Amino acid sequence: MLDEYQELLGGFSVGDFFPSLEFIHSLTGMKARLQDTSRKFDQLIDQIVNEHKTCNKIKEHKDLVDILLEVQTNDSGELPLTIDNIKAIILVREAL
Repeated sequence: MLDEYQELLGGFSVGDFFPSLEFIHSLTGMKARLQDTSRKFDQLIDQIVNEHKTCNKIKEHKDLVDILLEVQTNDSGELPLTIDNIKAIILVREAL
């Protein structure tokens, strides 16, 4: 799934160079593939976050998701962390 996403985002995009030809992505199916892959990633990350939220064990070794959820619950008000922010951080981290 990650390989397909990187292929779709890293490939040549006619719309980037010629905005008036953006409709070509709809004709070639590229737009539908990108939306489908994005939806799958969103569902996967939702599942990961929900698993971490429901796991009430005190962990000795916390991972990135645990730390982000902890920051969200201990909202300092200075920079609120939304669930969308958490999902974006996870997605970017997995792409590296």
